[in-house]
Amino acid sequence: MEKKVKQMYTEYTYPKYNENDDSNCPDFPNELAILMSINQINHYIYSGKKHNFNNYRILIAGCGLGGDCIQYGLLFKGYKNIEIIGIDLSSTSLDICKKRLPKYNLENDVKLTEMSLLDLDPKIHGKFDMITCIGVLHHLENPQKGLDALKNVLKDDGVLSIMVYGKYGRTFVNNYEDLIKKKNY
Repeated sequence: MEKKVKQMYTEYTYPKYNENDDSNCPDFPNELAILMSINQINHYIYSGKKHNFNNYRILIAGCGLGGDCIQYGLLFKGYKNIEIIGIDLSSTSLDICKKRLPKYNLENDVKLTEMSLLDLDPKIHGKFDMITCIGVLHHLENPQKGLDALKNVLKDDGVLSIMVYGKYGRTFVNNYEDLIKKKNY
C-alpha cells in the first residue's frame, strides 16, 4: 500500500503546484498575526502556561508541498533553536517544498527528509513538542501503526494534530470525482 501511495504522490503531487501560489510571499511575517497565533497555541494547547517556545521541535509528517513547513517556519521565526522537520514519501513533493522555502527565507529553518512516518524512531529522530499529520494516516494499510509511530516520537506533554479524510467531509470531492468518471475525462 505504501509503495502505491509513494508512486501516486511522486507522479502526481497534491495539490498541483503553481509557482504563482508563492507570488505574494511576505518579506517577513506579519508580527501581529504571528503573535496572535503563538498566543493561541499557548492558550489552547498549553492552557497559557508556556511562556517560551525556544528549543521547540516540530514534525510535519507528510509535509507534501510544504504549506505547513512554511506556516510553522514563519510562525516560529525568531525563536531560538526551533527545529522544524518535514518528512514525506514523495521526492517530487519534497523537491517542490525545497524550491518554495527560499521564497519565504526559510531554507535554513526547515529540514526535509524523504521517509515514511512508519520509520520514525525516537532513538534516531528524538521526540517532538508538536506533530502535524494532515491527510496521511488514512493512506496507510494500518493507520493505527502510523498513529503509534507518531505517538512514539511525541513528548509526554506534546501535541499531535491529525486530520484524515472522511466520507462526509469529502462528499463534494467524491461527487465531483464520480461526475468526471461518468464524463470519461
